[in-house]
Amino acid sequence: MKGIIAADEARTIAAIPKNLHGQLVWQKRTNHAGHMVATARVEDADGAILPGLIVELECKAALTLNRCLFSFTLFTQRHGAKLRAYQLEITPPKKRTHNEPGNIIYGTHEHWGDKAIALPGFGCDDYARGFAHFCQQINLTAVQLELPS
Repeated sequence: MKGIIAADEARTIAAIPKNLHGQLVWQKRTNHAGHMVATARVEDADGAILPGLIVELECKAALTLNRCLFSFTLFTQRHGAKLRAYQLEITPPKKRTHNEPGNIIYGTHEHWGDKAIALPGFGCDDYARGFAHFCQQINLTAVQLELPS
């Protein structure tokens, strides 16, 4: 599948200890009204940039709490293309969020490369716990997540 790496490779990338390089600064996403995005490069424990690794956070301004979308993603870049290694999507539990033959998921789920897995127990008000889960899954030193205002 284009834009995605294999699950085994994703887990190998996720296992590398990481820190954010710089601050996560929220900006309006130019191609989706109401969406905000924050990105940061990733570094190792010694402060060296890990080539091609990017953390990207996205949130959708919901009209009501039960229409949220939080997406936390670790990308790797190859030849200028961003490839998803790991992603956590937090959505309302009844929202159809993944549509793959034999693997239809409603609500929050995570992607390990090309594999999607349902992740029950997270809802729209769990973005901070979800971000902590994301940091744990990708071996990223936890940082405080401030939502855009």
